[in-house]
Amino acid sequence: LYHDNVPITVYDYKYWWSDAWSPLEFGKNYDFSKPFIEQFAELLRVVPFPQLDNSEPGRITNSEYVNDCWDIKNCCLSITTGFSEDCYYVYTVLNSKDIFDSLWLIQSQNCYECVDSKNCYNVFYSQYAENCIDSYFLYDCRDCINCFGCVGLRHKKYHIFNKAYTKEEYFKKIGELWDGKYTSFKQRQKDFQNLSMLCPHKYAYLINTQNVIGNNVRNSRNCIYCFDTEENVENSKYLAKTGLGIKDSFDLYSSGTNMELSYDSAAIGNSLSKVYFSMITIVSRDIHYSISIFTCNNLFGCIGLRNKSYCI
Repeated sequence: LYHDNVPITVYDYKYWWSDAWSPLEFGKNYDFSKPFIEQFAELLRVVPFPQLDNSEPGRITNSEYVNDCWDIKNCCLSITTGFSEDCYYVYTVLNSKDIFDSLWLIQSQNCYECVDSKNCYNVFYSQYAENCIDSYFLYDCRDCINCFGCVGLRHKKYHIFNKAYTKEEYFKKIGELWDGKYTSFKQRQKDFQNLSMLCPHKYAYLINTQNVIGNNVRNSRNCIYCFDTEENVENSKYLAKTGLGIKDSFDLYSSGTNMELSYDSAAIGNSLSKVYFSMITIVSRDIHYSISIFTCNNLFGCIGLRNKSYCI
């Protein structure tokens, strides 16, 4: 994660998580004659950081080249991925299996080159697909099975470029369009893009929302200027790449999962309350101006602490 020349101390990921060292060894008294931010910067340069921002090593199985991941198995070059296995070259994938080259995919399996999709199986080259199976080149489709090159469909089967076919006609036509050659692939991709440009697009992708301003928001309410926000987010503003149970929080990036009353932080999540001006904070509460904090409470200006309370 860090360049060789960064002015901070970096430990091996597994060693950082071990009991072979203590971050309290780097503790210092607060000097009221100096600005807080200067003292925090000094601490930042001496407390070791792990070379990867993953959860505990026991929750990362056979996945050496990943970052910001938790509860994964057999993954490679995956970022912000959790509760998943056999995922490669992905960013923000949750509760999924056998995913390649995809972005923001949830509860899906055996998908390739999919973006902003959920509950899909055997879906390829698609965006905004939800509850879809055995389909290629979808855009804004829901509850579709065996569809190819379709845009804006709901509850459909055996459609090709938004035209209905019988089951027998569908598979015969697919055999003609999809012969495995790269030139055919590029032509079908172009045909799909042309259809996508012709079909009307909704001004924003908001699904099951109430009083929401933003884009890519699902199952949330009272959210203002929120983007890429997923599931049960309430009474929050200015969020990006967040979700899964955020309540009463402002100004967060890449954060989520059962948290509340937090402000101006990034990469925080998983059972949090009252986290302010902090980064990389997990399963904690009442945290101020801190970085790399795991299972702690009541901290101010701390770095690299695990299972600690009432530290400054």
